[in-house]
Amino acid sequence: MVAEVPGQGSAGPYRVVAQRDAQAHLGSGGCGEGVGGSSPRYLWPVIEAGASLAVPGLAATVAALPVIGPVQEAHRLAYTAATGQPGLWARVGAAWRDLRELYPQALALLRAAEHAAETGDRVAASSHLTNASREAGRLRADPLSARIERLARLARTPLAVQGETESAEEREFGLTPRERDVLRLVADGRTDRQIAEELFISVKTAGAHVSNILAKLGVRSRVQAATAAHRHELI
Repeated sequence: MVAEVPGQGSAGPYRVVAQRDAQAHLGSGGCGEGVGGSSPRYLWPVIEAGASLAVPGLAATVAALPVIGPVQEAHRLAYTAATGQPGLWARVGAAWRDLRELYPQALALLRAAEHAAETGDRVAASSHLTNASREAGRLRADPLSARIERLARLARTPLAVQGETESAEEREFGLTPRERDVLRLVADGRTDRQIAEELFISVKTAGAHVSNILAKLGVRSRVQAATAAHRHELI
């Protein structure tokens, strides 16, 4: 995994290498015989690390590159989150959690917290920061822990006390009251249109709420969301 470099965010030198490798690959003809034999297994981590860099042709390469297995899917999600869909960072964290990769999980949760803070969702920001802090502590990743604590101070978002009772689990997911209303209807098997009619909102808004719920719960389908809602007593 990418190692953290103190004072340079989450791996400054690695990003330079990633940019060089991505440019070398693209310069060799995209999906031809490029860097690392153009293996998706090699390229997805490189592409993710270079997501914020201005590499010509990168988007086209991503569109043509297959995704094989959950690790590559996690890298793909992270790339997508970093290139215009920051609401996906919670799902990225969940993907790395399922793979038991604590460091990228904590980094993704930190990014999810940044997005939540920017959108004014302090509850979600606190939840993501608390979970990120826990994983960083397990790894003894002090520079990462320092970044998490700095964001918590800047966002004026308290880190929950470790060992807090499970009765606060609902708050950890960062669901708003409206999202809990939508989740109840999702668990009842309602469609977006039916949810919109029930709550007097547009179908587009209902769909957006469902997408946010899936991201916050770290699941990929409505059935999984309903299962999680019952398991964690969210409804």
